[in-house]
Amino acid sequence: MLNTLLNDDSFTTKAGLGHGLKGKRIIIQGFGNVGFYFAHFCHKAGAKIVGIIERDSGIYSAEGLNPNDVKLHMN
Repeated sequence: MLNTLLNDDSFTTKAGLGHGLKGKRIIIQGFGNVGFYFAHFCHKAGAKIVGIIERDSGIYSAEGLNPNDVKLHMN
């Protein structure tokens, strides 16, 4: 759904965004199964994951976070 919106000219023009996920900066809320895989696929598509928020903590990096590294650290 997100990738569809980010490739739709009417949406991207109104939102002032370029097409696709590449280069977009994303913060993920929740890093369970759904959040991890969402972050993984966004990262793989070229998005920069700059923050991850959980119920009791969060991390941020302007340079970007690798979801696999974060998951390893959490485990």
